[in-house]
Amino acid sequence: MRLVLAALVMAVVICSTPQSAKAEISQIVTPRRLVGVAFLGGSAVLAQQGFDLNDEADDFYAAYEQATDRAEIEKLYQRTTNRDVKSQVSWALAAAFGATGVRLLLTGSPKQPSSSLAENDRLAPRQASWRRGIRWFPTIEPGRLSLRIERPLY
Repeated sequence: MRLVLAALVMAVVICSTPQSAKAEISQIVTPRRLVGVAFLGGSAVLAQQGFDLNDEADDFYAAYEQATDRAEIEKLYQRTTNRDVKSQVSWALAAAFGATGVRLLLTGSPKQPSSSLAENDRLAPRQASWRRGIRWFPTIEPGRLSLRIERPLY
């Protein structure tokens, strides 16, 4: 809910500012940075969910230690391990989302846009020696290494 309100406030600020200020804001607020903020928000939500699941696992474990019925012990043990695994996965995803969000916020856009497929088609393809009819297009660009492999259908 807070993220929606923040986005709404940002939209109002951008729409109500003079043209020169809009140019400055558009340089600061880029789609890349907005996605970074979204990733950081998702990271915070996942981390909180991980803490909640961990608390549930602790509660189930306390009940597991107090239980005497065999079926109830098995049920509580399964719930404990289930919540524990989910909390760990949630924390791992939160860390990944957080690292990605920080990276997107701190790094700028690439200086040179990546080449399109049409530009790659102008490069001379290399014939793969291990298989007839397969062509490969290696491309090295700033921040990107790619290999496109093609095989004609007919």
